[in-house]
Amino acid sequence: MVAFASAWLGWLICLGGLTPLYGLDFYICMEWHEAFTFILLCASILLARPYQGIVGVFVRTDIGGVTARRCLPGAIILSLFLLWLSLICYRAWVFSAEVTLAVLSVVNFIFLYVIIWWFALLLSERDRQCIQAESKLQSTKEMLQMQVDERTCELQNVIQRLYDALEERQQAQEALRLSEMRERQRARDLEKALQELKITQAQLIQSEKMSSLGLLVAGVAHEINNPVNFIYGNLTYIKDYTRDLLQLLKFYQEQCPPTKAILEKMEAIELDYIIEDLPKILSSIQVGAERIREIVLSLRTFSRLDEAEMKEVDIHEGIESTLLILQNRLKSKHDHPGIQVIKEYGDLPLVECYPGQLNQVFMNLLSNAIDSLEDYNSKRSLEEILANPSTIRIRTFLVPRELQKTHEKDTPSPISNSPFVVISIADNGAGMTEEVRRRLFDPFFTTKPVGKGTGLGLSISYQIVVETHGGRLYCNSAPNQGAEFIIEIPLRQKKLK
Repeated sequence: MVAFASAWLGWLICLGGLTPLYGLDFYICMEWHEAFTFILLCASILLARPYQGIVGVFVRTDIGGVTARRCLPGAIILSLFLLWLSLICYRAWVFSAEVTLAVLSVVNFIFLYVIIWWFALLLSERDRQCIQAESKLQSTKEMLQMQVDERTCELQNVIQRLYDALEERQQAQEALRLSEMRERQRARDLEKALQELKITQAQLIQSEKMSSLGLLVAGVAHEINNPVNFIYGNLTYIKDYTRDLLQLLKFYQEQCPPTKAILEKMEAIELDYIIEDLPKILSSIQVGAERIREIVLSLRTFSRLDEAEMKEVDIHEGIESTLLILQNRLKSKHDHPGIQVIKEYGDLPLVECYPGQLNQVFMNLLSNAIDSLEDYNSKRSLEEILANPSTIRIRTFLVPRELQKTHEKDTPSPISNSPFVVISIADNGAGMTEEVRRRLFDPFFTTKPVGKGTGLGLSISYQIVVETHGGRLYCNSAPNQGAEFIIEIPLRQKKLK
């Protein structure tokens, strides 16, 4: 407003012709134009929109407006300097007033418009383009970011769904696995229960058979033993009576020579042969009676019905009674020689055990050894059998407490704090593979043909030795190296408290 009022005042002074206010005459001719121009400039400043047109360049916030505003004081100072310089040149009569004003106007126009305004406008345009490009880039970036966010959100949703589905599947698989494990465990339990039931049934059958066999053996032994005792008891008297009668006959012949009829009768009956052979017959009868007594005693020893409880017995008696029962299988046959039994008995004290059950173990092991040798001999020629005869070696020995550590280095034993007895039954048959050896004591496992084996003999023997007597039963064998079954039982059983 002050500039506008000053412009009006200058214009009115110019119209009134008040020349004394100016120190130079040639400027008076410019007063009217300058005042009018200044009025227009002020009016344009007052009325014009500051953000449009030429003035808009100076009020922009971009780099062009900043440059224009910073250069404007320099333009004003330069204009004043040029005005002062033109005044000096005019006073020094270097230029005329017209040339000075023309140069001043051209320089101000070129500098203000061309250098400042145009350069500021160019910078503003460049800045505007950069801003637009940045704006577009930012918009594109935001759009891309939105798209990326949307895609990321979609992917996260898909991943979450996949993760949920995977987790559900894993849970289902885990549930299925647990169900399968439970079913397998149930199947194993059922199979184990069925196996135990079969074993129990087989043991009951076997026990019933052994009990029936024991009763039969005991009855037969008793029935045989009575007449055998009668015969054996009277044999001594018969031998004495026969000896006395023969002596009497000899004395009678010496005292009373026989007649011709008596001599003919003596020759007819071969009296001399009778006198010579009768003692031999009586001795044979005595040997047979003693053999019958031994067999009866072995049968009673094997059955052990009178020793069902744990007692101290001689292990060798049980082995001998078992061998006596199996004697017929050990004898030679028409197609192959017999099986030789080598006994290497140690000095054993009485062993606390269940005699009947332990005899059953001996019977199973010796029967298996005989079966193995018979099967092996069926595949060999007579020359091979004679070159390498079939043998069963039975060894027994006692392992004292102080030698247990040395013995357990080779064959670790669960028996401790007590001496134990070792019974080894070995044959020189075909042996067995490692796979068969590992399954020897499994219930119902057998390598014999159908109908010749139940697969329970070794399983029952294992239970008798390990579970009943707290011992150990194992086998050492290799193909073509025979088989050795080793029984270890403590000398004294633990007393139940």
